[in-house]
Amino acid sequence: MQELQANGTSIVQVAAELAECCRGKKVLCDGGENDQRWLTTLFAAAGRNVPFLIGDFDSFVSKLAQDVGRSADQLIANSDLDFSKNHRALTDAQSLAAMIRALTLRP
Repeated sequence: MQELQANGTSIVQVAAELAECCRGKKVLCDGGENDQRWLTTLFAAAGRNVPFLIGDFDSFVSKLAQDVGRSADQLIANSDLDFSKNHRALTDAQSLAAMIRALTLRP
């Protein structure tokens, strides 16, 4: 905790940067209520309301797969995408982005 207090970014600044980064964008998460709760807690600690909504990644991908005539389950089964590792934000985000790229590229 001392390290964070001494060298970390303030909650107010993190909330401001996140709000600016996400303004006008569709923000997806794979953590559902947990991610929404974390986001709400962060912004409340900064004295703000969350200025954007987050959507569910699985619902988005299911609709996207249907729209492009492909199956997300088949894509995962027939690819090198690996969702079995322990949760890590960066690697999870990269895997989820790869899934969307794979769905939207024609075979």
